Amino acid sequence: MKIDILNIKGKKVGDFELTENIFAQNPNKNTIYEASKAYLANQRLGTAKAKTRGEVAGSGKKPWRQKGTGRARVGSKRTPTWRGGGVVFGPSPRDYRIDLPKKVKNNALISSLSQKAKEGKIIVLDSINITSIKTKKVAEMLSKLGLKKPLFVLEDRTPEFILSSRNISNMDSCQPESLCSYYVLSHKEIVFDQKAIENLQKRLFITIDYETIVDRTE
Repeated sequence: MKIDILNIKGKKVGDFELTENIFAQNPNKNTIYEASKAYLANQRLGTAKAKTRGEVAGSGKKPWRQKGTGRARVGSKRTPTWRGGGVVFGPSPRDYRIDLPKKVKNNALISSLSQKAKEGKIIVLDSINITSIKTKKVAEMLSKLGLKKPLFVLEDRTPEFILSSRNISNMDSCQPESLCSYYVLSHKEIVFDQKAIENLQKRLFITIDYETIVDRTE
């Protein structure tokens, strides 16, 4: 699979060979679903907390005697039926984390990259040189490349690029090590610089080769 290598002005400067084992596979919807569910679950803080009747401030003394007053019986001012009382079955801190096998994560990433390659949404740039903090430069680059909601995967994600692009809506960036299937599928275009896509292919190819060896030994 060959795609064009473009410069930041959108002009072709060469060709790049995509590895078929990574960019030409049949997408596995199940692994994509599992990886996306795990990613979203792992973003939850799980720090919500409500106090029970044993934790709220207040006396445990019985407000009035049980019988003879004509009023409803009550045992404590911390009862959940009173204002300022505890909460019944309220939230408490918990861990929502879902751990997936590395093989499932890699399969989901390969499936999502293959889907984007099938749609023609994989773009490779020779390099991105942003030496000053100018949002205008990044906006001009997006306009010339015709990008609507891109994810930039950069080997050298410089502070200048981060600061120049943070005010542009519908645009994100990451390094190859942080790339996951959820990132890929939540953007319309995936833009790699040449070094980033080369290193990503090497890492995933080594993983695929290792998994094949493991499967044969089993």
